[in-house]
Amino acid sequence: MAHLVLSYYSASLIVFSVFAIASRNTTQDFIIFMMSVAIFAASVIIYGFDFSKKAGLFRSCYLELDKLHNREIGDKEKYRIYGEILDKYPNHSDGDYVSMVIGSERVGRTLTNSAGEKIAISRRRIVEFYSQKVLEIALIVLMTVLPIYLLATVFWKTWN
Repeated sequence: MAHLVLSYYSASLIVFSVFAIASRNTTQDFIIFMMSVAIFAASVIIYGFDFSKKAGLFRSCYLELDKLHNREIGDKEKYRIYGEILDKYPNHSDGDYVSMVIGSERVGRTLTNSAGEKIAISRRRIVEFYSQKVLEIALIVLMTVLPIYLLATVFWKTWN
C-alpha cells in the first residue's frame, strides 16, 4: 500500500510540474513544493517502519514454531522451547489482537482461551478499534482526493 501512495503522489507531482512549466503560476509552484515535501516525508517514514524486516521475523518465528509442533518430544520440553522461540521474535501489536477478536466475531467464530472461556474485549477497545478504522479511511480519502482537488484548482486558474 505504501508504494502505491508514493507512486500516486509522484505521478501527481509530475502532472503539476508540467502545468507549472507551462503557466509559471506561483500557486502551482507552492503545490509542487508541498507535494515534494510530502513525498520526502512519506518515504522517510515508510522506510523507518522496515516492514520487510518485520515480515521476515514473523516468518522465521512461525517456521520455528511449526518445526517445534512437529517434533516428538515431551510437553514440558515443548513449553520450554516454545518460550525460547517467542522470546527471540517480536509479537503482534495489541491492535492486531483486537482486530483478530472482532474479525472472528464478525464471521461468527468464537475464540476461547486455554481454559475454554470465551475471549471478550471491552467496549472501550471496540470503540477505539472502530474509531481508528474511521480515521484510517478518512486519511486514505484525504490523501486520494487532495491531489485531485489541487489539480482541479490549478486547471481552473489556468484556463480562467
